[in-house]
Amino acid sequence: MIVTKNDARIGRAVVAAAAADAASRTRLAVLEELLTHSIRLRDLYRNARWQIPSGQFRELRGILDDHYKEQLGLIDVIVDRIRVLGGAVGVFASEFLQSAQFCRLLRGPRALNRLLHDFLDAHESALSAARPHDSNDDHHRVRELAVGRVVLTNEQQCEVIIGMLSRNEPSLRVRQTEL
Repeated sequence: MIVTKNDARIGRAVVAAAAADAASRTRLAVLEELLTHSIRLRDLYRNARWQIPSGQFRELRGILDDHYKEQLGLIDVIVDRIRVLGGAVGVFASEFLQSAQFCRLLRGPRALNRLLHDFLDAHESALSAARPHDSNDDHHRVRELAVGRVVLTNEQQCEVIIGMLSRNEPSLRVRQTEL
């Protein structure tokens, strides 16, 4: 069998196309996972806004509103990027109803701290999905605009929440000053 230069070029093109398809599927999987995390965060912020008594925690309520809107924006960016990459966006309500929290008014600092810790946990999950530590694909994921925006937004929201926690938890303040 004789292999010509044209055959070799075709072979390289097929291999490159297969690699590009695999990379696109990986990007889609990451984006779909980030969409799930962003929807969860959006729902957490929406439910938390309902839990805050109208007269109390005015600053917190404003922050929750801002974070809610930012998560809505992230969802739009992720969905648009998934569509551009040719993925199907199929988010089913049943996936989120199981983890839906019933609204009850926050009473006392412990309830507020628990809520803030829930936000931190949810943001950390989203950040872990956006940049896994054991993957060699980190560099490419940061290049993805939608993933970069998810990372930036979630890091900023974490900083705000950590600041709120440090004001509410004296033990956290002591640990931060020791570092």
